[in-house]
Amino acid sequence: DLPRVFEEALEVDRMAGRIRWRRADGDWLVQADDIVLTNDDGRAEGELELRLPADPTLSPVIRVQATVRDGDAAHTGRYVPRILPPALRAYLGDAIVAGRVSEASVLLQGALRNFPFRDGNGRFEVHAHVEDGVFRYLPGWAALESIDADLRFTGTDMLITGRSGRIGALRVGRTTVAIADFKAPDGPMVQVASRMTGPLADSLKVLADSKSPAFSPWLVPGLAASGDGVLALAIDLPLRTLKPAIDGHYRLVDNALTLPFRDLRAEALRGAIEFTEAGLRGGAVQGRFLGGDSGVEFKRGAAGGVRAEARGLVTQDGLTKVFGPAVTQLVRGEVPWTAQVDLDALPASLSAQADLRDLELRLPAPLAMAHGEPLTLLLRPIE
Repeated sequence: DLPRVFEEALEVDRMAGRIRWRRADGDWLVQADDIVLTNDDGRAEGELELRLPADPTLSPVIRVQATVRDGDAAHTGRYVPRILPPALRAYLGDAIVAGRVSEASVLLQGALRNFPFRDGNGRFEVHAHVEDGVFRYLPGWAALESIDADLRFTGTDMLITGRSGRIGALRVGRTTVAIADFKAPDGPMVQVASRMTGPLADSLKVLADSKSPAFSPWLVPGLAASGDGVLALAIDLPLRTLKPAIDGHYRLVDNALTLPFRDLRAEALRGAIEFTEAGLRGGAVQGRFLGGDSGVEFKRGAAGGVRAEARGLVTQDGLTKVFGPAVTQLVRGEVPWTAQVDLDALPASLSAQADLRDLELRLPAPLAMAHGEPLTLLLRPIE
């Protein structure tokens, strides 16, 4: 039980080694060599030297060198020393969910008062390799699974580098989780960068599982997606507030979306979308919708929100899809259209315009309309 070092008492099944203590110039000097500790979480070997000054105004001086093998990463939180900030200890304890620590090393050397040794008058280094890990990099979001990663603490910085992993069916490439200074005045800032490839449906699920209200207007119930794409995330997470700043990019590669109305389908989708923790930020997508080529561009709105500007062409096949064959026997032709959706506030504001001059209405007078007659359909929001 080392309450000044760890949050909770550590259980040890077996302990072996040589421990000596003596007075030297009035100070207490404790030395431990060939130490071996084993428990259900793994096996550790190392040595320790601790000088406790008789003068209370002087700092204890420590030197610890240890290696760990066959460790259980699920219990990492137990072994994070209290010398690290509480917010960082809590984050690591929650974020590292599972995995096997195949090998790790720890070096702590210097006056404890000077930790984390910004001026170079001491050393703090931790290196660990985790296999088949589960890492919850952002609270509330889906965890990275089957990750193969290296963890490194050096002085005041932390870096976790994952070479491979997955989230559902998404293949996760190189992922980094970094803290530049865990003793920063405003608290530690976790910076996450990751790139994922795989089904669009799984990428949308990652956003939906975050339960962020910024994404809910776009992830309507019943929306179905197919095809693969690339999701890139850069996240800044201040551990003091746990309010993330997100810089996200998604690249569509021949995808399709099926809407929950008459199974309307947008297909051959290509382009890129950018988003933040506040929702969509920009981008442009092209594809086919209602039988014709269409596209949408996301721009900054007048009030700082997002404005979606879309245009396309409804063909005869598209009219049949919307209204059914009985109606489209009476309606022949095609309709170019434009639409704008302002998302500065919810509910969103929609306006649209359709040029009906290429449409033929085979209806009784006065509803009949010949091909080429100028007629425009306007849809405007009510003020």
